[in-house]
Amino acid sequence: MTATAPDATTPRPTRRGPSTLATIAAAVILAAGLVVGLFAVGDGLAQRAGDGVVVTGSARVDVTADRAVWTINAYEQAADLASAVRGVDRSIETVTAYLTGGGVPADAIELEALGTSTNYVWLDGTQTSDIASYAAYRSLRVRLDDVALIDRLSREFGVVLETGVGVDAWAPEYYVTSLPDLRPQLLEEAVADALVRAESMVEVTGGTVGEVRAVRSGPFQVSTRDSVDVSDYGMYDTSTIEKTVTATVSVTFSVG
Repeated sequence: MTATAPDATTPRPTRRGPSTLATIAAAVILAAGLVVGLFAVGDGLAQRAGDGVVVTGSARVDVTADRAVWTINAYEQAADLASAVRGVDRSIETVTAYLTGGGVPADAIELEALGTSTNYVWLDGTQTSDIASYAAYRSLRVRLDDVALIDRLSREFGVVLETGVGVDAWAPEYYVTSLPDLRPQLLEEAVADALVRAESMVEVTGGTVGEVRAVRSGPFQVSTRDSVDVSDYGMYDTSTIEKTVTATVSVTFSVG
């Protein structure tokens, strides 16, 4: 029997190798994933838009410190403990006379407890049991609302040091006692500032700012006047009399 040759017009079956089938399957899966992904992204964007807008507001005020704290340390070292203690007592008396003579009330001066220590001889890097000298020390602290007086006395303290007394004087620290009263006022102003900023932002898109959904207060910054320094945990500068108090808030508004 003679086999008949296939007609040229007869379609031949197409063979798809494994790689071709895998490519088609991957394309179908990818297309489906894109469709699902687009729906998910669209849903997410709608949710974010419905959440509103988060704006940071701030308020600041310049203040003058109304409390001064000044610490002065007296120190004396001598061959015997009694001489060291007497030296500290003389230094404290000299400093006290300077302060009271300059206008500081006696009841504004606080004396901490007297401290003593023993200094031993060191030999080749090793401490021995032989006593080299004795040391005595005591701190005096002034608390006064007259910050101008403390500022002046601290600047003129050199006259005391010239007498040869063994004292170390730290720079006075200046505080704002009205800070608890300022906090509510500044927070209110900061929220109002956040509202103004939110309205400016939303107005561009043709929307309207609605109710407040959440408010989070940031740390207060008490800095030197005209300073731009800030801290994540808040700061309290005590080195100057003139200060600036800054409050920040993060406010979430609904948007219509």
